[in-house]
Parts: sequence; C-alpha cells; structure tokens
Amino acid sequence: LEPELAKAWAERGTTRVRLQDLPGALGDFDRALRLDPGDAFTRSKRGALREQLGDLRGAAADLEEAHRIAFALDVFG
Repeated sequence: LEPELAKAWAERGTTRVRLQDLPGALGDFDRALRLDPGDAFTRSKRGALREQLGDLRGAAADLEEAHRIAFALDVFG
C-alpha cells in the first residue's frame, strides 16, 4: 500500500476485521488515523474494534472524538 493513502489503510483494516484478524485491523486503523486524524468514519470503526477487543476506554475516546469531528463538519446537517 502507498503509505500516504489513509483510505486504503482504513479499507484494509475493514477487510481484516471481516477476516477476524483483529490485531492487524487495529494496526491498519492506527496507520490510517496517523495519516488522517480527522477521519471520523475510520475513528468510529477503530472505536468499535477497540470495544470488541475489550479496550473500553480507548473505544469511548475514539467514539467521542468521531462524534465531535462529525458534528464539527456538520456531517449530520
């Protein structure tokens, strides 16, 4: 993958979730968010994955930040 393509890393993370490679998916979502920290959709996916992995604090932080970003961008408007 091209390292600067955040969306590609996020999509790979989604594929890894489907394949039950949860640690690999988390790494891909982390990489995507390092490249594009303002991606609310990827942040919400990582939050859901963190919840699934039992990291409830990390999940809550990601989901709160995704919510904040989405409203700042008026995604629901």
